[in-house]
Formats: sequence, C-alpha cells, structure tokens
Amino acid sequence: MFLLDILYPKHCFICKKLGDYICDRCKFKLRLINHDICIYCDKSSYLGLTHPACKRKYGIDGCVFIYKYDNYLKTIIKTLKYRLVKDGFERLMSISFAPSRTKLSSLINALDIIPILSPIPLNKSRKNQRGFNQSDIISSYLSLHLRLENEEYLIRVKKTKTQAKLESKRLRYNNIRGAFMLNTNVSVLGKNIILIDDVITSGATVKEAVSVLKKNKALNVFVFALAKG
Repeated sequence: MFLLDILYPKHCFICKKLGDYICDRCKFKLRLINHDICIYCDKSSYLGLTHPACKRKYGIDGCVFIYKYDNYLKTIIKTLKYRLVKDGFERLMSISFAPSRTKLSSLINALDIIPILSPIPLNKSRKNQRGFNQSDIISSYLSLHLRLENEEYLIRVKKTKTQAKLESKRLRYNNIRGAFMLNTNVSVLGKNIILIDDVITSGATVKEAVSVLKKNKALNVFVFALAKG
C-alpha cells in the first residue's frame, strides 16, 4: 500500500489536493439530508417511514438517506465507481458513519426491531469488471460498526443498462424489471431487512428488489442509501 501511495498518490476527488480521496475541507461540502421523506410521495415523514396511505403490498416500508446527490457527491461517487477506487469508499463511509449511525439507530429503536443488512447486488460481469460492489462495501462497513448481521439475500439475474442513463421512469422500470431473484441458499421468511445502496434517484431498482423480498415473505423491508437524487 505504501508503494502504491508513492506511485499513485491519493488526491481529493473534489479539489485535487494531495493526501486523501476526500480532504478534511471538502468533506464539509457534502450536504446532509435533515428532513426525511416518504419514498412514494416525497412528503415529510418521520424517520423516512412510508406513509400508511402510500403503502404497497410488496413495497418499501421506509427509506433512510444521508446526503443530497449534488455535484460534489456525484463527482466523488462516479469517480469511485468508474475509476475503480475501491478503498475510496472506506473513506466516504468513515465520513458518513456518524449520521448513518444516528439515523439507522433511530429507526431501529423506534420500531424495536433487529434488522439484517443486505446489499443491492451487481450483475456478475459488471462486478468482475469493476472488481467490487459498492453496495456490498457500504453494507459490510455498517454491519461491522453497528454490529448487525449482513446477508446477501438477492442475486442479479439480468444484465441491465445503467439506470442513470435512462431518461424516463418507464424506461427505468422496464430495464430493472425481473433483474433480481432470491438467493436459493437463504430464507427471508418473517425477517426485517434493510437493503443497502449507494445512490437512489427514481427508486426503481430498490422497489424491484424489495418486491422480490416481500413476495418471498420478508416481514418488513427498509432501504438505506448514502445519497438521494
């Protein structure tokens, strides 16, 4: 690692200053989401819980978001994913851990549940190309530091286009439909699960993933994402 730092020195993705992927000055440019909302109607909601009137049979029970997906965070996450900087996610998680712990702990305590964390999976070929799944890194980090179980409940069975490149909600829905199935080695019967992703925009991906878990008898399924677009 020392040799790599000499050959390929770390620099801040935002200001380009040498030393770290997100410098101590630029980390304060990330904008926290202070007002939680319902994923379906975008209106204010306590702890991000889905409003009773917005509930779907196989829908999301609540969402936790940490940051606004503005140009600063977009630069960081796109650089991490597309320049294959795996350890940069560790830096991002160390910065975001305090607000993540606060929000997740509030949700867990209010509902009196012990949830299991589960990352949104990547298609196998994309994961092999990138070398990592960013959602898995986030989920593993939270699992370790919050002492929660982490389980890969879903597998991705359909190679999809990048959701962010599709302009309409209909195209995103059709693209992600049928993309997931339950891992045959696990059961979600009666379990409380928090799905983990890095960024949510339209929500089509997590809605499809939650639907699969609910149809396989998961009790409650919530979503955690670092950013909301």
